[in-house]
Order: sequence, then C-alpha cells, then structure tokens
Amino acid sequence: VKEKYRSQCLNAINSFTQAVGVAGIAVCSRKAEYTRLPERLHANGAICLQPLNANQVDRYLLDCGPRLSALRTSIKNDPELMSLAQSPLMLNIMCLSYSEGDAITQPKGETCTGLDRRHLLIDTYITKMFERRGNKNAHHNRDQLLSMLCFLAKGMRHHSQNVFLAESLQPSWLLSNRQLWVYLVIAHVISGLLSVLLL
Repeated sequence: VKEKYRSQCLNAINSFTQAVGVAGIAVCSRKAEYTRLPERLHANGAICLQPLNANQVDRYLLDCGPRLSALRTSIKNDPELMSLAQSPLMLNIMCLSYSEGDAITQPKGETCTGLDRRHLLIDTYITKMFERRGNKNAHHNRDQLLSMLCFLAKGMRHHSQNVFLAESLQPSWLLSNRQLWVYLVIAHVISGLLSVLLL
C-alpha cells in the first residue's frame, strides 16, 4: 500500500472488522512502516517474524545430514553467506542448490557483493531445478522459459504487482503494436464465434 493510503487502509480494516465481526483476519506489514502509523489495528494479537540467527541456521543444516555438510561449512566461514541464510527463502534455495555436497564458491580473483552472491545463488538454483525436472519432454527450452519469466517479471514491475495472477494479464502488458493487433484480431474472432454459437 502506498504510504499516503496506509492510514486510511488501516482505518478501513478496523471499520470492516467491527462492522462485520470476522472470526479472524491476517494483515501483513513491515514493522517500521506499521509503527509510524498514528493508529493501531484492533487485533487479538500480533506476530513479529525475525530473521534466523546463526545457531538456528547451523542446527537446521546439521539436521539435514551429511549431504549439506559442505554448505554448512561454507556458511559458517562466510559472514556474507550467513547473512543471506538468515532468510528462510534464501536458506531453502541454498539447500536445494547445494544438496550434493557442493560448497558455495565465488569466481577466483573476484570479490562478490551481497547482490552478486544472491544472483549466483539464484542462477545455481535455476540450473539445478532444470537438471532435476529434466526437459526432455518439455515444450520449451531453458532460454525460452527464462525469456517468458523475464517478460512476466518486467510486466509485474511495470504494473506494480508483487503477486502474479493470470487474470491480471491485460493487453497493456504487450510490448509492441503488432502484438496488440494480433491480440485484438484473436479477441474479435473468438467473440464473433461465441456470438454465432449463441445465436
């Protein structure tokens, strides 16, 4: 929610829950933004999610057994990796990407920033997922799928969407006039056929 609407949004949620009397409702917010608001939600309780600490990360990797021992060592010896592993999502990506005894390494002679490390992990994760799922029977190869995913990501960013829903796809997502023209022709043909069938 944009900053200028947050207070109104909170008031609307409070009014709705008082008027309707819902049994339960979940509202997610970052702590800093919520504490800056002048009012509070009328709720029965709140949960504040914290990043994993080093002991929790280590215990989790230890419980996964010897297949993640190299990853565990890499994370223990690298504060940058430990920082990334404190996010449950990134820890899960690390575990799926390096579950065959591989250690996380960086290119020789290069220094990696946190963003570089994140990109390296995501690239490794994508490669592992393609290997794991196999693409012998796939309709599209890796490059085509990545191109499609990039198209969706750019569209989501352009339309300020954090969650992808197929029903949110609109003609405004199309990149060229030619694509828009093809869309309009197909839409008119389909609507014409439906009209004929209904008559």
